[in-house]
Amino acid sequence: PYHLRIDTQQANMADMKSRGRSTIGERNKQSRLTWPQVVAIRQIYKGGQKLQRDIAVEFRISRTLVCMIINNKRWNWN
Repeated sequence: PYHLRIDTQQANMADMKSRGRSTIGERNKQSRLTWPQVVAIRQIYKGGQKLQRDIAVEFRISRTLVCMIINNKRWNWN
């Protein structure tokens, strides 16, 4: 495609993000969460109020996704 450059995938992904072409967070049509929910998940876990499995049940997502959110592997701010 015309928009790609002969470069590494990492460079092409950075270019996509800088041009606003990525579908992250709520803009992704398959997303089940909103930013406020992600913030709530992090606050609940950080506060020691619930276990990851209980958060997963409450938000109807997998425990793996809860773990990824908490560790900034998904829904990260960057």
